[in-house]
Amino acid sequence: AQLAQQIFLRRRWQEDEMYLYSRLGYFRSTRAPVQLLIFPEGSDLSDENKELSHAFAAKHNLPRYEHVLLPRHKGFQVCVNEMPARYIYDLTIAYPEGVVQSEKLLFSGFRPARVIVHVRRIDLDREFADERAKNNGLVPVPVLEQWLNDAWARKEDMLRYVDEHGEFRREDVAGDEYKDQGSSAQSGFALQVLTFVLCVAACSYVTWLWWSGRVWWL
Repeated sequence: AQLAQQIFLRRRWQEDEMYLYSRLGYFRSTRAPVQLLIFPEGSDLSDENKELSHAFAAKHNLPRYEHVLLPRHKGFQVCVNEMPARYIYDLTIAYPEGVVQSEKLLFSGFRPARVIVHVRRIDLDREFADERAKNNGLVPVPVLEQWLNDAWARKEDMLRYVDEHGEFRREDVAGDEYKDQGSSAQSGFALQVLTFVLCVAACSYVTWLWWSGRVWWL
């Protein structure tokens, strides 16, 4: 995780704000190409998280979603305005035949037989041209908040259709990237076992290196 430069947040904006600005500032300072993967929902679609999302929606008069959680805006807004990105790649991933919601389910051998992915590329210079021209290259917070809300309403509608029909609606994916990846349960279980063995072996090796170095220096 550290080698991949992942940004770990506490989900408390008072603590996360300066840390996020710091990390994004570091990325800019390297002048290297950056691909930043973010999950505005902030968590998985468990029953507990859905209940929290529904409670927040009721409190703030927002839509109640069943296939996505309400997105968190603040981190997304900072990323858009702080990173010199030209494009956002908006991925909507659907599991028509079941989704893995826990590690226990994963290691029990369950693996979705199908995964379908819709990719929409948003050109930020076109999408927010007027707003950036009026605000020194920045997009106002209310504009980004509304844009993200609209994107999540679209995802909810798309995933509801997949839940009912097993496919994305044709007009939803017209002109965009669309992938349908199938897999067998047997090969999926074999891959899970192999992944588990490799993870255990890697952790054991790192632990051995750490203890060897410690004993050596003692």
